[in-house]
Amino acid sequence: MDVFDTPQGSSKRGLWPRLVEDELQEELDSVRGVLVRGRISCFLDIDIRTIGFPLSDEAATIELEEMLGNIELEHLSSASEVANSIINTAIRLVDPIQGLNSYKMIREYARHLEGVFNARPCHVLIQTVIQIVRRATEEEDLPDPARKGRLDQIKADLESLKATRERNTSALADNAKPFLLDGGSIVVYGYSVIVLKALGNLPENVKKGIRVFVAECRGKTQYSIANKMIYCDGVNYAVSLRRLGFGQVTLVPDICIASLLARGQVSKVIFGANGIDAETGEFGHSAGHLAIADLANVYHVPVYVIADTAKLGRLQWDPDLERNIQWLTQDRKTLLLLREHGIGTVNPREDKVEPGKIAMLITEVGAFPPANIPESIRRRRSI
Repeated sequence: MDVFDTPQGSSKRGLWPRLVEDELQEELDSVRGVLVRGRISCFLDIDIRTIGFPLSDEAATIELEEMLGNIELEHLSSASEVANSIINTAIRLVDPIQGLNSYKMIREYARHLEGVFNARPCHVLIQTVIQIVRRATEEEDLPDPARKGRLDQIKADLESLKATRERNTSALADNAKPFLLDGGSIVVYGYSVIVLKALGNLPENVKKGIRVFVAECRGKTQYSIANKMIYCDGVNYAVSLRRLGFGQVTLVPDICIASLLARGQVSKVIFGANGIDAETGEFGHSAGHLAIADLANVYHVPVYVIADTAKLGRLQWDPDLERNIQWLTQDRKTLLLLREHGIGTVNPREDKVEPGKIAMLITEVGAFPPANIPESIRRRRSI
């Protein structure tokens, strides 16, 4: 099947064909059993070939990229990936394009981001992007020269934030090395691009010797309508670690982490972070981090959080938020059985972890206990 793709240089290149392929594959899986039992000829797989973008209009490209960016946010797991997608989309929207009201589009995008933030309130970087845009677009009626100046300021601020984070990631990976070079076994939980970059910075011989236990992160697992697994956080994390050169990577059920800790098979736990409160040192994470941190504290295993200081700010957290996904199963008989017996399910979205449960926060400016964030950093990052 031929599917168009966004033009070369687009920030969303390759996303549309992948979404189409996933959607068609899910539809095929849902009816395959019926077709096979009825002895009706059917395709078993989808073959996608990309073709050029059908329009030369740059305005249409930008509008498509905004739509794809919104869809992409629903599929990203890492807080840094979410932030990068938002920043890149916002930078594209503020570029002056003939036929588009860029000032209006970025204001509307900020309103959309507020909805995204309400669904992920502990993601401090989303809050930062919203504030950058809101500060520059408070007035609806501005003359064109003033609007252009505001758009230029938004672009400069976002590009500065993006470049600073890229530089800081390298420094952060160097600062994490002293805590990882001992070669001790590790538990990781909750897919984190920042943690992967820090671990990937280790020497090859160290990576080959470290045993990494990857907790599955059960609450994020999703199934298609055909009861086919379409996402497992632990699997993605484990595969990424193997690609980085780690020689001993093991996937573990979340509930079994206590067994590993009790038997002395883990020397440290490594987390990323969605957000960190600059005043209190509390951490915002996807649900499950609190359980792992509590277990590690029971068995006196240190927990390290690796995050750049852009994640520091005013942490917001909603304990009642849930992941509205099919995390248990899509098996119709099982779901019907639960409904018939009045059995509900609950899948909280976020955890807040107290600073006292974390041995060290490792950042691009150094490592320190999160309960003792340096005053200079707190002042700079408090929102």
